Amino acid sequence: MADAVTSLQFVDFAQRYKYGLIGLGSAILFALFIYGCGYCSRRRGGSNFFIFNYMLLVYDFGFEIAFLLSNAHDIPSLYIPSLVFFFVPAGFNFMMGLIIFIVERCRPDNRTVPENTQFNAIITFCCAIDIQTLRLISSGFGGLEPFSYEFSNNSAKTIAWTSVINALIEDIPQFIILILYTQIKGFKFIPFASLILCTCVLATSLERLFYAIDNGPCTRDCFTIQRRNERENRDFQRDWEL
Repeated sequence: MADAVTSLQFVDFAQRYKYGLIGLGSAILFALFIYGCGYCSRRRGGSNFFIFNYMLLVYDFGFEIAFLLSNAHDIPSLYIPSLVFFFVPAGFNFMMGLIIFIVERCRPDNRTVPENTQFNAIITFCCAIDIQTLRLISSGFGGLEPFSYEFSNNSAKTIAWTSVINALIEDIPQFIILILYTQIKGFKFIPFASLILCTCVLATSLERLFYAIDNGPCTRDCFTIQRRNERENRDFQRDWEL
């Protein structure tokens, strides 16, 4: 009986918010389209999936803010946890991004982090969305220059472990809060859309978490390794010619 009532509620919800759901689906398809453009570019060495993953993170971050402003206060017992599990991870990600950039700029062998302070400031600010911002700009998406950063081994490990910690302190608590909200208040568009996006983000976060448990964090993508090998080969050829 309860399942039948829930099904009827969902059908009514889908009919009332069909255009919003279509818009959500279109946004996800647009992210897939951007990923496809990167994959079909002339240079496929980059980890083009990161652009899709990061766009989902941006969508999820936006709906988290909308949930806090519009719905979180509907259940007083969930409001404070919602605030805590939003601002604490955002502050943690921002601070880790800032520290990593400072360390990278101070490296004596730094070749890839540019002196464009305005761009670096934007990237550091975007780290509040997720530390995956740093993996995005080192992913080599489409072979484009803004995505061609190359972090040191220590910074890459820090990014990977921060991503794992972020899954524990943000993605999982957020998922639980949205499940509880839906069970108590039923289907509403912003919480439901946030739940869908959170589920997608959590799936990739858990994959990284389980991988880190079994093998240690993944610290290098194929493009970073390829780009470093190419540079070392060029240096070797130049030295050989001399």
